[in-house]
Amino acid sequence: MAQWRVSGVMAGLCLAGLMTAGPAEAQTPPALGLTVNAAAIVFGEPLRVGVTVDNPGGGPAADFVFALLLPDGSTLVSAGPGIGVRFGRLSDLRSIVPVVRGVPLAGAFRFQEPSFFNYTFTGIEPQGTYRLVFAAFTAGALDDGAIGAGELLALASRDVTVSAAPPLTTEDPARRVTVVVPRSGGTVQTTNAAGATLTLTVPANAVPTDTAISITPLTAFQDLPLGPLVSGVALEPSGLTFATPATLTITLPTGYVVPSLGLAGFLADGAGRNLHAVPATVSGRTVTLAVPHFSTSGVALDDSHFDIACDPARVIQTPEKVTACRNLRPLFAAEMARLARVGGEVDRELVRSVVIELASWLGNGLTDRMTDAATPDPADPFRKARAVGEEWLDFTYIFEPLIGISDRDNQARLDSRLDLFAFGAVIDSAQLRLREAFLAAMSAINVKCLANKPTVNDSVSDVLLMRGYWILQFPASNRPTSLPFDEVFCVDIRINATPPTVLSPGVAATMPIDLRIRFIDNTDLPGPPLVVTITSTNGTVAPAGGTLPSPITNPVTLTPAATTASVTITTAFGASTDFPIFQSLPVRSRTFDAGQATAVLDFTNGALGAGGRLQRFSGVTPLPDLEFGATTPQLGGTATASAGLPGTSVTVFTSPTARGYVGGGTASVSRTITRGSASIVVSLSGQANHSLDLFGNYGGPGAITSGVSDSWCVQPSAPVDISASSFGAATFLIVNNTAGISFSLLSGGVRTLTAGRWCLLYAGEIGRQASGGELFGDTSGTFNYTLTFSGVR
Repeated sequence: MAQWRVSGVMAGLCLAGLMTAGPAEAQTPPALGLTVNAAAIVFGEPLRVGVTVDNPGGGPAADFVFALLLPDGSTLVSAGPGIGVRFGRLSDLRSIVPVVRGVPLAGAFRFQEPSFFNYTFTGIEPQGTYRLVFAAFTAGALDDGAIGAGELLALASRDVTVSAAPPLTTEDPARRVTVVVPRSGGTVQTTNAAGATLTLTVPANAVPTDTAISITPLTAFQDLPLGPLVSGVALEPSGLTFATPATLTITLPTGYVVPSLGLAGFLADGAGRNLHAVPATVSGRTVTLAVPHFSTSGVALDDSHFDIACDPARVIQTPEKVTACRNLRPLFAAEMARLARVGGEVDRELVRSVVIELASWLGNGLTDRMTDAATPDPADPFRKARAVGEEWLDFTYIFEPLIGISDRDNQARLDSRLDLFAFGAVIDSAQLRLREAFLAAMSAINVKCLANKPTVNDSVSDVLLMRGYWILQFPASNRPTSLPFDEVFCVDIRINATPPTVLSPGVAATMPIDLRIRFIDNTDLPGPPLVVTITSTNGTVAPAGGTLPSPITNPVTLTPAATTASVTITTAFGASTDFPIFQSLPVRSRTFDAGQATAVLDFTNGALGAGGRLQRFSGVTPLPDLEFGATTPQLGGTATASAGLPGTSVTVFTSPTARGYVGGGTASVSRTITRGSASIVVSLSGQANHSLDLFGNYGGPGAITSGVSDSWCVQPSAPVDISASSFGAATFLIVNNTAGISFSLLSGGVRTLTAGRWCLLYAGEIGRQASGGELFGDTSGTFNYTLTFSGVR
């Protein structure tokens, strides 16, 4: 903002003075232009000013000034690129700061800058009329505090009115309650027209002295971004800050059932602006939230997921998404307003409408895009997967808050309604396609990474983002572990060490270590720092760690307290200007046993699974398959899964003859790892059961399978023998991706694993099929195996 002052011949003009005076006689005066985006601005809106200079040439050197005269008629603010904002007085011309000095006007030129000055009025500025001035003076004219004849060369001005925006909130003044709260604390309480009780509790010493506090119920909150208003209050005096936060307790009316969508707390200024969400604790009909300062507070129905997904500003705007959001927006708005007012569950007609729109979105484009993403673009391997990942997030954001089935966590609710049950299977199918797209992207990213290693930062960024999408799609309790983000990666930390085979208590021994960053083709990436921590049981190590550039081959000294000891080396990527994204990669750790001459085994990446599939048809109209399953990433752990099919009736199907099924399946599995003096035994025990009873005049086929699976990796430091014994399983698949080796190990067989990283895969399954009218009952299977690693410690 700008200011200048008047003296000499201008002094008598006072306010109008410089603001209204035309330029002095000049042979070749420049023409100045001044544009504004609006003649009236409300708080929260921006003022954008543009300027132009058309100089015909033949003039003297000039100083250019841009200034704003504030509504008080005396404060001037000089502003513009390069000078920021300088406050001055109209009565002191020397307080004006030119934007640019000594511009030669002898030659002709034209200058235009449409974004010369931009400012957003926040509400702390004075309201009223601001006069904007753009002027040219002869060089140095303002330095003596007086404007002589001919020193004002050109001037342009505009007036802009600034005022407070109308409040977004509407209050109920008839229910305002005011209480003088002493320093020892107190409460202020009111009841709104709907019957909700709103209580503000001020703790002791929150206010320094007796303070009159008023609370007024809100009746409306326009454009509340969290969702429609459930209940809230305006708090006065505005701006009051507590030394210790007060507590607002809202007891909703009798009979109000908090919607499953949940409630979000908020704080805002007195007009309802500058709003931000705050935590709200909900217990039955009682909601509490902290109030550190005044002016407006309350709770809203949280429908933000829908607003996020359907925000036109989001990157993903496919035609199917635009259509779904356009059709659902008024339905959502009406239903959310109803829920905010009366509570309860989401109307099933809205859920039905959402299912129809999302099924159309999925079937008319999203599924095809997922399928296409499984063939990545070699030049940008993550581009397609990233696009469908973002679109799928928007897809699930619309549906998830309503009944929460995108990750199949609420099976009982799905089973109770055929339309939701079928849609859950559709979601399962789409997620399988998404997983295939991500797996293909991972493979392509690795290919590109190995072909152009200097761009490894880009590959790391893509895979970390892909992992983020996957975590958002699948909660930890139900996340498929077949996406090897942490294990099969273009670059990772490799940890190796050679522990001493003979230890004497109290006698130091040398332990060579080798820590390096290596691509999966076994070439090194030297230089990035590694943060290392080394610990030991039954002994001490020195040094105990540090941050060093890779590779790190400095030996450590192990001083044991017994004849055996273990040393654990934990590494993480350190901060690096050349590899800034590496710090987000997982921490790696390996444990080495010293004092024995046999190999060390390092187990990683365990994924234990139990599950199955139900395939069924109703007459000539097929119903989607239902897959049920559970996984656990622990190397020693358990997994249990179950699913049931409800009995069906004639009302469900179009056929006049009743036909249906009753069925269900369960599967459970556990794994243990035990260590002997020279061996390690991995044991698995599993059980699968299922039944599928067909009844009535059933004419279609049906099938059910149940089973268990196991996968994990092991890294021997020296060759070891592995032997297998199993019941209910034919073979084990053992793979060394680094060496390009894979083989099947039959039950009763023995093989030797060389030093390196090997991964084992196992699956056992039982199944039954049926066709029209056949009835079959329970089927069960038992699975177990033991794998023994010999020559290890």
